[in-house]
Amino acid sequence: MLVSADRKFYLVRSRNPRATYRVLWYRLPGWNKRCKVDILIPGILNVPNVPPAHIRMVTRGSYHLPVMPPIPQLLLKLQGWTDHRASTRLDMRMKQYLDVRDIDALLEIMCGKGLRIDDTDAAWVPQTMIAAALDTVRTYVVIASPASMYNWRKLGFDISAELSRITSV
Repeated sequence: MLVSADRKFYLVRSRNPRATYRVLWYRLPGWNKRCKVDILIPGILNVPNVPPAHIRMVTRGSYHLPVMPPIPQLLLKLQGWTDHRASTRLDMRMKQYLDVRDIDALLEIMCGKGLRIDDTDAAWVPQTMIAAALDTVRTYVVIASPASMYNWRKLGFDISAELSRITSV
C-alpha cells in the first residue's frame, strides 16, 4: 500500500533468513539516508493508547497515515535501547548503538520544538510510562550519552539528583 503510493517507501528482506516478512523503510533527504518505519499497535511492547485528538495524520498519495506523538515515540525508542542492551542475541545488542543515535536525534528535534513531558499536550501519556522512562534515562545518560543530559532536562526529566546515585554505585 505505502510502497505503491510513495516511492520514498520501500521494502527490504529481513536479516533473519527464516523470516517471512519484509521491513518497511523510508528514504530521507540526503545521500543514502533512511529510517525504518515501525507499525505500532497499542498494548504490544508497552505502546500506549493514543487519544484520537493527539494523533497527527500524514498524507502519502491517497493514504492518510496516523503518526505517534513524539514524546511516547521517544520513550518507546528508549525502551528499545534497554531491550537491545539486555538481549542475548548479538544482532540485537548491536542495535543499541543505532538506538543511541536515533534517541539523541529525536531529543534534539523535540527540544528544538520546545516539547516537554509536563506540557498539557502530553498529559495523556501514562505516568507509568514516564516513571519507567526516568529509570532508563538515568542509565542512558551515564552509560550511552552523557552529552544528552541537558536535553533530557530540557524535556522535563529531573535526573540530576539521580545521577549521583548511579555514578557512585
